[in-house]
Amino acid sequence: MPAISTTNWLCRGPDLHVGTMTIPVGINTAQVVGIVVIALLTANNCINLNAGKRVQNVFTVAKALSLLLIIGVGFAASQPDAALRESDLFSPTTSTGEPLVGLALFAAF
Repeated sequence: MPAISTTNWLCRGPDLHVGTMTIPVGINTAQVVGIVVIALLTANNCINLNAGKRVQNVFTVAKALSLLLIIGVGFAASQPDAALRESDLFSPTTSTGEPLVGLALFAAF
């Protein structure tokens, strides 16, 4: 069995070319894993609604705990007075001293 990846194709068709974009057509191993997981979760929910409810609760708890872990790591790794030491906090520059004025517009999109 090939490794799970978007580059390991099980069935590959011709690519679609839309403007300058190339869209690959086919089924890769990552898509097969997604299809199987959705089918198993759907079957679990159809067979036993209480089991589906428990699986959903486990996923929700895992998502909330991972979010709390990310926030905790951010607090643990941060420097509390970093904003006070920064002389020009709202005017970021590159390492060569050029202003990053367009960065906010780029990040918005």
